[in-house]
Amino acid sequence: LWAIRVDGSGHATGKAARLTHGTGEASAISITADGKRLAFFRQAVEPDIYVADVEANGIKLSALQRLTLDERADYPYSWTPDSNAVIFTSDRNGPFSIFRQGVLDNEPEMLIRSQRDLSVPRLSPDGKSIIYIITPSNDASASTNSRLMRAPLAGGPPQLVLEAPAINNQQC
Repeated sequence: LWAIRVDGSGHATGKAARLTHGTGEASAISITADGKRLAFFRQAVEPDIYVADVEANGIKLSALQRLTLDERADYPYSWTPDSNAVIFTSDRNGPFSIFRQGVLDNEPEMLIRSQRDLSVPRLSPDGKSIIYIITPSNDASASTNSRLMRAPLAGGPPQLVLEAPAINNQQC
């Protein structure tokens, strides 16, 4: 939350001052009549990844196991071809990057990192590459196009597949 003084006509009369720090969205803001106390609701979305075994011919799940143990946003998209690891995006190091974590591992392995957010990492039909999206930058001078990329699952440089506006999902 930030605060700035305004005059009777609603025009700013000073510099903005930061009141809070931290993640999440502030809402339901109220201030006391004397202006000395503030109350607000902070909602932070920090999704985690859980895995479970499918049992009883597909009608029951085993106990859930939390895979990602950090307090960041983690979104699962694919399994590795051997079904032993989950491929997901996380903002644990800044912009959303692509990670792989085995179901028995405590920490993920970073597969693809960028200065911009990476999203929707899915395996190619042959299971040898990760197809993902680089979202447009918020920089006004940068391109507003999304880029569909491909990178080998075993490691190696990414390659541009397609660049176009408003790509927000892909499935093979």
